[in-house]
Amino acid sequence: MVNGVFYYIPIKSFFSKEFNVQYYICPNCLEVIEDDTCYVCGRRFIINKNEAKLITVVDGQLKSIPLITPQKQ
Repeated sequence: MVNGVFYYIPIKSFFSKEFNVQYYICPNCLEVIEDDTCYVCGRRFIINKNEAKLITVVDGQLKSIPLITPQKQ
């Protein structure tokens, strides 16, 4: 079992009509997220079709959240 704190944080975004692209804003440093990563603070994100969420912080380290809950063994 993984210990630590998982965060699912909705991310602010804006749509560019000029480029027909949805841009997402890092909640930490307010920079645009590129390729699922904020290159200013290093946070990683899960970007779905309609929303983006911060992946997670576990014990102060950035880790990815499994999208499927692991089965108990």
